[in-house]
Amino acid sequence: MPENQQIIEPLAKFHVPVISKFRVVIPEGEKELFGLNKGTYIEIIIRKINPSNFKPLKRVHTLVKLTSRGMFTINKQIRQELDIEIGDILEILLINYYTLEDLVKDEYKHLLHFVENGFEIIDEHQEREILNMHVRRVG
Repeated sequence: MPENQQIIEPLAKFHVPVISKFRVVIPEGEKELFGLNKGTYIEIIIRKINPSNFKPLKRVHTLVKLTSRGMFTINKQIRQELDIEIGDILEILLINYYTLEDLVKDEYKHLLHFVENGFEIIDEHQEREILNMHVRRVG
């Protein structure tokens, strides 16, 4: 890696199994640390990992709403795009979290398409751009 290249990190990165009905449960530590409750929207990157070398096969950028137990359901389009099955272990990058009020502010208008469309397929370059944009926002 070149000396001047900065490593960009999300708020959190964790690995979770896909449970029944294609649900994912956010780990307790992340829920406590960030105050993630029912109704919180989380902006995430979901990576489908190759189990033989642990490298991402595919990834999507999406916004999901948490239930009272701190879980969300992976919608059918994402399941099909990433070829997700129950029992798969996914890598989740937590980019940010929002209340509904946050989502209507001008600064967060770029996220409203997730409410309508659910997700966007991204490549490694786009993932880096998303992470860089977040770093610029939070300083």
